[in-house]
Amino acid sequence: NSPANMDSQSDPISIQLNENNRSLGQDIQLLINLAEAYKGGYIHEVLSPSVKIDAANSADNVREDPLPSKRLETIHIEDYNEWTGEVESFTMIEIVYGENLLPTTILSSSRMLPEDPWEPSVRIAFLYDGHKRKISEEVSIWDVYTNSWGGIYKVSYDYPVPGQLIITEFDAEASYWAPSWKEEIEIDVQGRVLNSQLYHWNRAMAHWHIAIRCEMDYDVSGKIQKEEKFLWDAERLKWKLMSMIEYRYGENDELLEKRYVEIDEDNGIYFTQWKYVFKYSTDSKRYSQTYLYWDDNFLRWNYGSREIYTYDPAGALTTTEYQLSLIHI
Repeated sequence: NSPANMDSQSDPISIQLNENNRSLGQDIQLLINLAEAYKGGYIHEVLSPSVKIDAANSADNVREDPLPSKRLETIHIEDYNEWTGEVESFTMIEIVYGENLLPTTILSSSRMLPEDPWEPSVRIAFLYDGHKRKISEEVSIWDVYTNSWGGIYKVSYDYPVPGQLIITEFDAEASYWAPSWKEEIEIDVQGRVLNSQLYHWNRAMAHWHIAIRCEMDYDVSGKIQKEEKFLWDAERLKWKLMSMIEYRYGENDELLEKRYVEIDEDNGIYFTQWKYVFKYSTDSKRYSQTYLYWDDNFLRWNYGSREIYTYDPAGALTTTEYQLSLIHI
């Protein structure tokens, strides 16, 4: 779960603070990934030809609880078989909102057939402070043998001073929560991440060991231009640049491309690994996001996956379709 375990397809920063530390969409995706892993399946990289997620904006999917400040939102996901094109399984994600319409619980359930009962799989629970800031989240999985929830890890969010956030993750042990990693983040007055430092907990020495530093670069208008990730070199006692993400924008400031580059700083070599390409309609709505990876053998970009977005007449997102390419460019 640690952001330090990022491979070449991951972003070097683990959160976006201007969206309450992590957007609800990312929380949902986390829950989906955990649910698929719990079932022994996969998502994104090997789910194909498509996974359809229907947004919960209709009257059928959004219903009010007896308390006017609370509501329940439901998202249905269909997992298609790669070869037959038939629906292989169904997932339902329920989001419970509390005061100020902040999500308090996200629950994932699944079933193989439409007539089967829903079986719970993964749950994320959130707590907030008086300033509507998230202070904790706890992820649990459903134990089919004991018919109860069992925690697997939790994350705490601390705000010691303005402009600083400390995120700490704890793994579930037999009778206690064991610290795993923490991230110290500096934020400007506009809520943008300026830099962050990641630490691992050393159990043997009982102290935090610094590992990774990330720095963000913005232009005068506030658009992010570059993210750089540095690895701490314990032998040389200095930071070593290991990767960066570069952003390219269009005439209307729309994001066109996001490119990841690995760096061999000692030898001055840059290795482009992957990129995302974004396309927009005439009304400036993003209608697709395509992931491509660089093939060193054939010196070309290969298609990896694609997301296609559908909107209703009012402009609200209604459907996201995930596709995996089996054919290279």
